[in-house]
Amino acid sequence: MSLEPGTTCRIFTGARIPGGADAVVMQENVERDGETAVFTQRPKPGANVRRRGEDLAAGATAIAAGTRLRPSHVGLAASCDHAWLDVARRPTVTLIGTGDELRAPGLARTSGTAALSPSSIPESNGPALRAMAMRAGAMARIAPFAPDDRASMARAFDGALRGTDLLVTIGGVSVGDHDLVRPVLEELGASIDFWKVAIKPGKPLVVGRRGDAIVLGLPGNPVSAMVTFALFGVPLLRAMQGDEHPVTAPMRARLSRDVSHQPGRMDFVRVTVAREGELLVATPLPNQSSGAPMSMAGADALLCVEAERGSVKAGETAEIFWMDELCA
Repeated sequence: MSLEPGTTCRIFTGARIPGGADAVVMQENVERDGETAVFTQRPKPGANVRRRGEDLAAGATAIAAGTRLRPSHVGLAASCDHAWLDVARRPTVTLIGTGDELRAPGLARTSGTAALSPSSIPESNGPALRAMAMRAGAMARIAPFAPDDRASMARAFDGALRGTDLLVTIGGVSVGDHDLVRPVLEELGASIDFWKVAIKPGKPLVVGRRGDAIVLGLPGNPVSAMVTFALFGVPLLRAMQGDEHPVTAPMRARLSRDVSHQPGRMDFVRVTVAREGELLVATPLPNQSSGAPMSMAGADALLCVEAERGSVKAGETAEIFWMDELCA
Protein backbone atom coordinates (compact mmCIF):
# COMPACT_ATOMS: atom_id res chain seq x y z
CA MET A 1 0.00 0.00 0.00
CA SER A 2 1.30 3.45 -0.95
CA LEU A 3 -0.25 6.86 -0.28
CA GLU A 4 -0.44 9.71 -2.73
CA PRO A 5 0.48 13.25 -1.55
CA GLY A 6 -2.40 14.83 0.37
CA THR A 7 -3.99 11.50 1.30
CA THR A 8 -4.15 9.51 4.51
CA CYS A 9 -5.25 6.14 5.84
CA ARG A 10 -5.93 4.63 9.24
CA ILE A 11 -3.31 2.37 10.83
CA PHE A 12 -2.90 0.92 14.31
CA THR A 13 -0.16 1.43 16.86
CA GLY A 14 2.96 -0.52 15.90
CA ALA A 15 1.96 -1.00 12.28
CA ARG A 16 4.38 -0.50 9.40
CA ILE A 17 4.22 2.98 7.87
CA PRO A 18 2.61 2.87 4.39
CA GLY A 19 4.76 3.87 1.49
CA GLY A 20 4.57 7.60 0.74
CA ALA A 21 3.55 8.48 4.32
CA ASP A 22 5.80 10.82 6.31
CA ALA A 23 3.83 11.43 9.55
CA VAL A 24 1.36 9.78 11.90
CA VAL A 25 -1.37 11.73 13.70
CA MET A 26 -2.94 10.23 16.81
CA GLN A 27 -6.61 9.34 16.43
CA GLU A 28 -7.47 11.66 19.31
CA ASN A 29 -6.35 14.61 17.14
CA VAL A 30 -8.36 13.66 14.07
CA GLU A 31 -12.03 14.22 13.19
CA ARG A 32 -13.72 12.54 10.26
CA ASP A 33 -15.96 14.46 7.87
CA GLY A 34 -17.22 11.87 5.38
CA GLU A 35 -14.17 10.71 3.47
CA THR A 36 -12.09 13.63 4.69
CA ALA A 37 -9.79 13.59 7.74
CA VAL A 38 -9.74 16.88 9.60
CA PHE A 39 -6.66 17.46 11.81
CA THR A 40 -6.77 19.69 14.88
CA GLN A 41 -3.28 20.94 13.98
CA ARG A 42 -0.99 20.75 10.98
CA PRO A 43 0.93 17.44 10.89
CA LYS A 44 4.71 17.70 11.08
CA PRO A 45 6.87 15.41 8.92
CA GLY A 46 8.25 12.55 11.03
CA ALA A 47 5.73 12.99 13.87
CA ASN A 48 5.03 9.74 15.78
CA VAL A 49 7.17 7.73 13.37
CA ARG A 50 9.71 5.33 14.85
CA ARG A 51 12.46 4.87 12.30
CA ARG A 52 14.35 1.63 11.93
CA GLY A 53 17.60 1.74 13.91
CA GLU A 54 16.88 4.99 15.78
CA ASP A 55 17.01 3.21 19.15
CA LEU A 56 19.50 0.47 18.26
CA ALA A 57 21.45 0.57 15.01
CA ALA A 58 22.08 -2.63 13.07
CA GLY A 59 25.21 -4.32 14.42
CA ALA A 60 25.29 -2.27 17.61
CA THR A 61 25.59 -3.90 21.06
CA ALA A 62 22.32 -4.04 22.96
CA ILE A 63 23.56 -5.56 26.24
CA ALA A 64 27.31 -5.57 26.86
CA ALA A 65 29.04 -8.46 28.57
CA GLY A 66 29.44 -7.71 32.26
CA THR A 67 26.09 -5.93 32.56
CA ARG A 68 24.15 -6.59 35.76
CA LEU A 69 20.75 -7.54 34.34
CA ARG A 70 17.64 -5.61 35.32
CA PRO A 71 14.09 -6.37 34.16
CA SER A 72 14.51 -3.69 31.49
CA HIS A 73 17.41 -5.65 30.00
CA VAL A 74 15.24 -8.75 29.81
CA GLY A 75 12.63 -6.75 27.94
CA LEU A 76 15.29 -5.32 25.63
CA ALA A 77 16.56 -8.81 24.80
CA ALA A 78 13.03 -9.94 23.98
CA SER A 79 12.48 -6.88 21.78
CA CYS A 80 15.61 -7.92 19.87
CA ASP A 81 13.96 -11.33 19.34
CA HIS A 82 16.21 -13.19 21.79
CA ALA A 83 14.42 -15.71 23.96
CA TRP A 84 17.62 -16.67 25.84
CA LEU A 85 20.68 -14.86 27.18
CA ASP A 86 24.12 -16.20 28.11
CA VAL A 87 24.67 -15.36 31.77
CA ALA A 88 27.27 -16.13 34.44
CA ARG A 89 26.98 -19.17 36.63
CA ARG A 90 25.56 -18.28 40.02
CA PRO A 91 28.27 -18.70 42.66
CA THR A 92 27.57 -20.95 45.63
CA VAL A 93 27.95 -19.43 49.09
CA THR A 94 28.15 -21.30 52.39
CA LEU A 95 27.61 -19.35 55.62
CA ILE A 96 28.85 -20.73 58.94
CA GLY A 97 28.24 -18.98 62.26
CA THR A 98 30.80 -19.73 64.95
CA GLY A 99 30.34 -19.78 68.71
CA ASP A 100 29.03 -21.98 71.51
CA GLU A 101 26.40 -19.38 72.39
CA LEU A 102 24.50 -19.58 69.11
CA ARG A 103 21.08 -21.15 68.65
CA ALA A 104 18.59 -21.16 65.80
CA PRO A 105 16.10 -18.28 65.85
CA GLY A 106 12.58 -19.15 66.96
CA LEU A 107 13.48 -21.71 69.62
CA ALA A 108 12.42 -19.42 72.45
CA ARG A 109 8.92 -19.27 70.97
CA THR A 110 8.58 -23.01 70.37
CA SER A 111 10.45 -24.38 73.42
CA GLY A 112 9.98 -21.59 75.95
CA THR A 113 12.78 -19.51 77.38
CA ALA A 114 13.06 -21.72 80.48
CA ALA A 115 14.32 -24.60 78.33
CA LEU A 116 17.13 -22.52 76.85
CA SER A 117 20.50 -21.59 78.25
CA PRO A 118 20.43 -18.00 79.53
CA SER A 119 23.71 -17.39 77.71
CA SER A 120 22.38 -18.48 74.31
CA ILE A 121 21.48 -15.96 71.62
CA PRO A 122 19.50 -16.41 68.38
CA GLU A 123 21.81 -16.40 65.38
CA SER A 124 20.66 -13.54 63.15
CA ASN A 125 23.66 -12.99 60.89
CA GLY A 126 23.19 -16.08 58.75
CA PRO A 127 19.65 -15.23 57.59
CA ALA A 128 20.60 -11.60 56.89
CA LEU A 129 23.74 -12.45 54.93
CA ARG A 130 22.00 -15.24 53.03
CA ALA A 131 19.37 -12.75 51.88
CA MET A 132 22.09 -10.31 50.80
CA ALA A 133 23.99 -13.02 48.93
CA MET A 134 20.88 -14.17 47.10
CA ARG A 135 20.06 -10.61 46.08
CA ALA A 136 23.59 -10.41 44.67
CA GLY A 137 22.84 -13.44 42.48
CA ALA A 138 24.36 -16.24 44.55
CA MET A 139 22.95 -19.55 45.67
CA ALA A 140 23.46 -19.43 49.42
CA ARG A 141 22.97 -21.89 52.26
CA ILE A 142 23.43 -21.69 56.02
CA ALA A 143 25.53 -24.54 57.40
CA PRO A 144 25.28 -25.85 60.98
CA PHE A 145 27.03 -23.70 63.59
CA ALA A 146 30.70 -24.35 64.31
CA PRO A 147 31.39 -24.49 68.08
CA ASP A 148 34.38 -22.84 69.75
CA ASP A 149 36.39 -26.02 69.48
CA ARG A 150 39.39 -26.21 67.16
CA ALA A 151 38.77 -29.75 65.89
CA SER A 152 35.01 -29.28 65.37
CA MET A 153 35.57 -25.98 63.61
CA ALA A 154 38.20 -27.52 61.34
CA ARG A 155 35.84 -30.32 60.32
CA ALA A 156 33.04 -27.85 59.59
CA PHE A 157 35.27 -25.54 57.52
CA ASP A 158 36.98 -28.38 55.65
CA GLY A 159 33.66 -29.90 54.60
CA ALA A 160 32.25 -26.55 53.51
CA LEU A 161 35.35 -25.61 51.50
CA ARG A 162 35.02 -28.75 49.36
CA GLY A 163 31.67 -27.76 47.90
CA THR A 164 31.44 -23.99 47.68
CA ASP A 165 32.77 -21.03 45.74
CA LEU A 166 32.72 -18.71 48.75
CA LEU A 167 32.89 -19.70 52.40
CA VAL A 168 31.66 -16.98 54.74
CA THR A 169 32.49 -17.49 58.40
CA ILE A 170 30.80 -15.28 60.99
CA GLY A 171 32.51 -14.42 64.28
CA GLY A 172 35.77 -15.61 65.77
CA VAL A 173 38.14 -13.43 63.69
CA SER A 174 39.44 -11.06 66.35
CA VAL A 175 42.11 -11.69 69.01
CA GLY A 176 40.19 -13.33 71.88
CA ASP A 177 40.75 -16.79 73.31
CA HIS A 178 37.87 -18.19 71.24
CA ASP A 179 38.79 -16.38 68.01
CA LEU A 180 39.94 -19.51 66.21
CA VAL A 181 38.81 -18.88 62.62
CA ARG A 182 42.08 -17.58 61.19
CA PRO A 183 44.39 -20.21 62.73
CA VAL A 184 41.98 -23.00 61.81
CA LEU A 185 41.84 -21.80 58.21
CA GLU A 186 45.63 -21.69 58.06
CA GLU A 187 45.83 -25.21 59.49
CA LEU A 188 43.52 -26.34 56.67
CA GLY A 189 45.91 -24.92 54.09
CA ALA A 190 44.17 -21.66 53.33
CA SER A 191 46.34 -18.73 52.29
CA ILE A 192 45.36 -15.49 54.05
CA ASP A 193 45.45 -12.44 51.79
CA PHE A 194 44.82 -9.94 54.59
CA TRP A 195 43.49 -9.70 58.12
CA LYS A 196 41.86 -6.59 59.63
CA VAL A 197 40.73 -3.47 57.80
CA ALA A 198 40.76 0.13 59.05
CA ILE A 199 36.99 0.63 59.02
CA LYS A 200 34.29 1.04 61.63
CA PRO A 201 32.25 -1.04 62.17
CA GLY A 202 34.04 -4.17 61.06
CA LYS A 203 37.77 -4.04 61.79
CA PRO A 204 38.22 -7.84 62.20
CA LEU A 205 38.03 -9.28 58.69
CA VAL A 206 39.81 -12.22 57.08
CA VAL A 207 40.12 -12.74 53.33
CA GLY A 208 41.86 -15.79 51.90
CA ARG A 209 41.63 -18.77 49.61
CA ARG A 210 41.98 -22.53 49.61
CA GLY A 211 42.07 -24.11 46.20
CA ASP A 212 39.26 -22.67 44.12
CA ALA A 213 37.27 -21.52 47.15
CA ILE A 214 37.46 -17.99 48.51
CA VAL A 215 37.15 -17.44 52.25
CA LEU A 216 35.63 -14.34 53.81
CA GLY A 217 35.77 -14.23 57.60
CA LEU A 218 33.42 -11.63 59.07
CA PRO A 219 33.09 -10.22 62.58
CA GLY A 220 30.22 -11.52 64.69
CA ASN A 221 28.46 -8.33 65.76
CA PRO A 222 25.32 -8.02 63.60
CA VAL A 223 25.99 -4.57 62.14
CA SER A 224 29.69 -5.32 61.60
CA ALA A 225 28.81 -8.54 59.77
CA MET A 226 26.28 -6.85 57.49
CA VAL A 227 28.44 -3.79 56.77
CA THR A 228 31.55 -5.84 55.94
CA PHE A 229 29.55 -8.22 53.76
CA ALA A 230 27.98 -5.25 51.96
CA LEU A 231 31.39 -3.64 51.37
CA PHE A 232 33.41 -6.79 50.58
CA GLY A 233 31.13 -9.78 50.06
CA VAL A 234 28.54 -8.31 47.70
CA PRO A 235 31.13 -6.70 45.33
CA LEU A 236 33.05 -9.99 45.39
CA LEU A 237 29.95 -11.94 44.35
CA ARG A 238 29.25 -9.44 41.59
CA ALA A 239 32.84 -9.69 40.31
CA MET A 240 32.64 -13.50 40.40
CA GLN A 241 29.71 -13.19 37.99
CA GLY A 242 31.61 -10.90 35.60
CA ASP A 243 29.98 -7.62 36.68
CA GLU A 244 31.94 -4.75 35.12
CA HIS A 245 30.87 -2.40 37.92
CA PRO A 246 30.84 -4.49 41.11
CA VAL A 247 31.40 -1.63 43.56
CA THR A 248 28.46 0.59 44.48
CA ALA A 249 28.89 4.19 43.36
CA PRO A 250 28.44 6.85 46.06
CA MET A 251 26.40 10.03 46.08
CA ARG A 252 26.85 13.14 48.20
CA ALA A 253 24.55 14.30 50.94
CA ARG A 254 24.48 17.15 53.42
CA LEU A 255 24.54 16.35 57.14
CA SER A 256 21.61 17.52 59.23
CA ARG A 257 23.54 16.93 62.46
CA ASP A 258 27.16 16.74 63.59
CA VAL A 259 28.93 13.39 63.31
CA SER A 260 31.75 12.88 65.79
CA HIS A 261 34.80 11.12 64.32
CA GLN A 262 38.36 10.47 65.43
CA PRO A 263 40.82 10.14 62.50
CA GLY A 264 42.30 6.70 62.04
CA ARG A 265 39.56 4.44 60.65
CA MET A 266 37.04 4.97 57.88
CA ASP A 267 33.65 5.20 59.56
CA PHE A 268 30.38 4.03 58.01
CA VAL A 269 27.50 5.77 59.75
CA ARG A 270 23.92 4.56 59.45
CA VAL A 271 21.70 7.40 58.22
CA THR A 272 18.23 8.13 56.97
CA VAL A 273 18.06 10.26 53.83
CA ALA A 274 15.48 12.85 52.81
CA ARG A 275 15.31 15.11 49.79
CA GLU A 276 15.10 18.87 50.25
CA GLY A 277 14.72 20.42 46.82
CA GLU A 278 17.69 19.16 44.80
CA LEU A 279 19.71 18.24 47.89
CA LEU A 280 19.97 14.94 49.73
CA VAL A 281 20.02 15.42 53.49
CA ALA A 282 21.41 12.66 55.72
CA THR A 283 20.44 12.27 59.37
CA PRO A 284 22.51 9.91 61.53
CA LEU A 285 20.49 7.33 63.46
CA PRO A 286 20.90 7.60 67.24
CA ASN A 287 22.33 4.16 68.05
CA GLN A 288 25.51 3.48 66.07
CA SER A 289 26.57 0.45 68.13
CA SER A 290 27.81 -2.55 66.14
CA GLY A 291 25.32 -4.67 68.07
CA ALA A 292 22.26 -2.57 67.15
CA PRO A 293 20.43 -4.26 64.24
CA MET A 294 17.44 -1.89 64.63
CA SER A 295 19.47 1.01 63.28
CA MET A 296 20.74 -1.13 60.41
CA ALA A 297 17.19 -2.10 59.49
CA GLY A 298 16.10 1.54 59.62
CA ALA A 299 19.00 2.96 57.60
CA ASP A 300 18.52 4.27 54.06
CA ALA A 301 22.24 4.55 53.46
CA LEU A 302 25.72 4.36 54.96
CA LEU A 303 27.51 7.67 55.23
CA CYS A 304 31.27 7.42 54.77
CA VAL A 305 33.61 9.51 56.91
CA GLU A 306 37.14 9.19 55.52
CA ALA A 307 39.85 7.87 57.84
CA GLU A 308 41.82 11.11 57.87
CA ARG A 309 38.80 13.35 58.36
CA GLY A 310 37.77 14.73 61.73
CA SER A 311 34.23 15.29 62.92
CA VAL A 312 31.72 16.29 60.24
CA LYS A 313 29.66 19.34 61.06
CA ALA A 314 26.00 19.87 60.25
CA GLY A 315 25.75 21.46 56.81
CA GLU A 316 28.90 19.79 55.49
CA THR A 317 28.70 17.08 52.85
CA ALA A 318 29.93 13.51 52.71
CA GLU A 319 29.52 10.47 50.48
CA ILE A 320 26.63 8.09 51.05
CA PHE A 321 26.03 4.58 49.75
CA TRP A 322 22.41 3.53 49.35
CA MET A 323 21.53 0.39 51.28
CA ASP A 324 19.45 -0.95 48.38
CA GLU A 325 22.56 -0.78 46.18
CA LEU A 326 24.94 -2.18 48.80
CA CYS A 327 22.72 -5.14 49.53
CA ALA A 328 21.58 -6.07 46.01
